[in-house]
Amino acid sequence: MHFIPNGVNEILQCEDFFISYNPGTVRNPLDDIGVMIGAMRVENLDRPETALVIKDSDKLSGQSHYILYGDYREAYATIAHRGLDACIAFFMKHIEHIADTSNRPKTINH
Repeated sequence: MHFIPNGVNEILQCEDFFISYNPGTVRNPLDDIGVMIGAMRVENLDRPETALVIKDSDKLSGQSHYILYGDYREAYATIAHRGLDACIAFFMKHIEHIADTSNRPKTINH
C-alpha cells in the first residue's frame, strides 16, 4: 500500500477508511494573536498532520477524523493492510500527539 497525491495532501485509500497526510503548507494568520474559537484554540496549520478518516453516519460530514500531529505515513502504510482496528490501535497508542482539530475518541465506532 502506498500514498497517492491528492492536491496538497496524500491519501492512502483502504476498504472502509483512509489515511490522509497534510504536510502543513497552510499558514493560519489567527495563530499570531492566539484567537480562541469556543474552547478550541486555533492552531498553526503549518504543522504536518496525519489523519485516520472513518465513515461515521452520526457526523454531519459523514466522517470522523482522528488526527495526529506529525508524519505517520510510513507507520500507517505498514499496518493498513491489517485493517481499521490496527489503525485505531496505532492512533490510540500515539494519542499524546492528537491535533486540536481531531475528533476526540471516547470509543471509536466503526
